[in-house]
Amino acid sequence: MGRALLLPILSVFILGSCLSSFLMVVVYRLPRQESLGGRSHCEHCGKVLTPWQLIPIWSFLFLKGKCRNCLVPINRKYPISEIVGGILLVILYIF
Repeated sequence: MGRALLLPILSVFILGSCLSSFLMVVVYRLPRQESLGGRSHCEHCGKVLTPWQLIPIWSFLFLKGKCRNCLVPINRKYPISEIVGGILLVILYIF
């Protein structure tokens, strides 16, 4: 794979991670009849997340897997789904 493909593949991975993150919000909120338009928040303490805390994968690593406010561990299904979503979109992009 050449260097020319690196930036597009990285961009597609980031897009896939963001789409997966949004889908996880939908899956979490719809059964609870929460608005999809509301701000993202900690499932435990309800604290609204800052923009940098919304960056898929990176925020989980930066926060060491815990809410910055209440220190309750963030469920690992979120970063795992973001990684899988990124990988799946890259696979679709390549093929």
